[in-house]
Amino acid sequence: MLPLLPFQPRLGLRLPSAAAAASAPPFPPRGPTGVVSVVVVGRARSSVRLTGGGGGGRRRGSALAMASGDARVAGIASSIRVIPDFPKPGIMFQDITTLLLDPKAFRDTIDLFVERYKDQGITVVAGVEARGFIFGPPIALAIGAKFVPLRKPKKLPGEVISEEYSLEYGTDKIEMHVGAVEANDRALVVDDLIATGGTLCAAVKLLERVGAKVVECACVIELPELKVCFASNKLIN
Repeated sequence: MLPLLPFQPRLGLRLPSAAAAASAPPFPPRGPTGVVSVVVVGRARSSVRLTGGGGGGRRRGSALAMASGDARVAGIASSIRVIPDFPKPGIMFQDITTLLLDPKAFRDTIDLFVERYKDQGITVVAGVEARGFIFGPPIALAIGAKFVPLRKPKKLPGEVISEEYSLEYGTDKIEMHVGAVEANDRALVVDDLIATGGTLCAAVKLLERVGAKVVECACVIELPELKVCFASNKLIN
């Protein structure tokens, strides 16, 4: 078994206090109409901003804690290794490979998402490269949805549609096959971690451009010290 470091209180999954967990509803409500929510396993930040559809404006999104009173959350959190100073000094890297080595924690992670989305009419699960490919397909199979990979440039053959997003230095893109997602599809975006939100922002834009309704974005880990403006992909205070 690989060694695990304790989770840092300001990084990764944030677990509620016992009192908060006891009073928390088993699942948070969905965001209001016109809002895309970001759901994480554990406690979520108070607010983020997500891109609006069509006109390119921005709208507030609600970040929700999934099943924060569920005992499975603690097991999932404890299975994720934290590696200091990787890939560079000052970074506390959240390593999900140790979660994948624990069949119960991995199953619990998938089950929490499936329990939330099985009755929401999701028709497509869009997984963000690369670790969205780990969590997205089993969720899609369990809820009876198709799985669509959102890939880095020049990874998909055939005709693609792309969306550019900003990085700290420069830009990047994600792409998906033309025709993979149709107008009026109900989409769930899946990734392992939300940090600055640039990739999730691009995923939402890409799906909305082809007429899909993005129901929510689902992540396993968040970095709560980062606040995100999804419309500009820049950090905000």
